[in-house]
Amino acid sequence: MRLSTPGWSAGLWCLQISAFLTNFGFFMLIPLLAVHFTQDLGLSLAVSGILYAVRLFAQQGLMLLGGIIADRMGYKETILVGSVVRSVGFAMFGFVESLPALVIAGLLAGLGGALFSPAWQAATTELSTPENRDQVFAWRNILGNAGMTLGPLAGAWLSAYDIFSWICYISAAIFIFFGFLVWVLLPAIAVVQRDHPNVLADIKHIAENHTFVWLNLLIMGFYMLYQLLYIVIPVLAQQQIGQDIAGYLFAAMSVLVICFQQPVVRLAERYHIQPLPFMAIGMLILGLSFVPAIFSLTLITVVLPVAGIAFSSMFITPTSQSWIAEIAEKELLASYFGFSSLTVAVGGTIGSTGGGWIVDQAFATGHTQMPFVVFSLIGIGSAAGIWILHRTEGAFKVQENKRGSGLHVE
Repeated sequence: MRLSTPGWSAGLWCLQISAFLTNFGFFMLIPLLAVHFTQDLGLSLAVSGILYAVRLFAQQGLMLLGGIIADRMGYKETILVGSVVRSVGFAMFGFVESLPALVIAGLLAGLGGALFSPAWQAATTELSTPENRDQVFAWRNILGNAGMTLGPLAGAWLSAYDIFSWICYISAAIFIFFGFLVWVLLPAIAVVQRDHPNVLADIKHIAENHTFVWLNLLIMGFYMLYQLLYIVIPVLAQQQIGQDIAGYLFAAMSVLVICFQQPVVRLAERYHIQPLPFMAIGMLILGLSFVPAIFSLTLITVVLPVAGIAFSSMFITPTSQSWIAEIAEKELLASYFGFSSLTVAVGGTIGSTGGGWIVDQAFATGHTQMPFVVFSLIGIGSAAGIWILHRTEGAFKVQENKRGSGLHVE
């Protein structure tokens, strides 16, 4: 199978382009906030970390709520509201200075993402077909990584002119433009009537899908280890060579995804690898990438997990999204995507806090190899768990009688 784009509708093109736009606008601003908080506003690192956590929690922690709203209000409508809410939050960063106002800006920026992200994934599912869904989500991963690569470069270039406020306004404008594209190009997708319209009943119904819940618990290890890319790996790399190379690490990871996502997708189809074993391979690659650092702590062994994170994301991210699209009931599609985002919130929080703590404790006691033993076991153990889940539960079969087939467009 060649990763191509035949037959994509205007609405699907809109959503795919938005994957680039939203990541570009997001990563153009977010890396600059820490400097703005500490240098321009004189806030401590601890307070800056709290502000980051507010944004992260509001986005990832509230995506289940965003998915529930999208399943009731409609995907297009929820994306539009989310794009406006995030643009307001990003614009506020450009002119507010008090801590309460900064907290509100972070909450709005996160809430906007919590609204449009699960609705975006559900709309992508509805506009794609079972035949091209894998490649659609693979392209989303490629375009998203392209935005994640170019966004920080644009932000760094603009920051040289000391115009932080304008960077905020430009980023906000990008999300307004994203909303405009959705308003013009995305068709309204009819909300399906539910047999269990109560919110708590919906959540209980999703939680009773044991295969779905167990898989999300197991791939939580991926998001734990992914967070090491933000703090632990750059710090350890800096200790090896004496300079900050965090930007280069992010760029290298994105380039790997852009270059190799297509061959990875072709690999799955050529050998007919089912979703759960394919994700298990990705977790195994990630776990093994930490093994060399157990025996020798060098620059190469420290940054090798960056490649592990990149390749594991190619196996896990589009595959998990496509898998959720197949197993979720049509009337709860966005809610399923929102529920799965709790994995990102919990796993990311554990990884960002626990990863740094483990490294600090290990280096303070002279056991420098211990963190990499732990990180390896998380990856390899998660891979084994996913494989066992596949063997015990079997491949989850699509319940066409619940989901139905075809697109309902108003």
